[in-house]
Amino acid sequence: MTRPSTPPAASTILVLSSDILATRAGELLDQLACGSWAPAQKLREALQCYSEVRLGSAVKDASDDPQTLNDPGPAPITQRSAHHG
Repeated sequence: MTRPSTPPAASTILVLSSDILATRAGELLDQLACGSWAPAQKLREALQCYSEVRLGSAVKDASDDPQTLNDPGPAPITQRSAHHG
């Protein structure tokens, strides 16, 4: 049984890709253990700022539409879920 799939909105893809990039950059910084290297400190600050903005955005979205906390709706179909059905 094949369900039609609707691709996620471009803004959703942008947010998810930004989250992945921020997570990976943070992991790399941790692995490099850059200490007090100035560029690494600036990147850490930028990643922290990004995290705070994303959290604020998520909280605002939830307060604008409290129903999304209780019923986020069906999960989008991904390639993996389409293959595993």
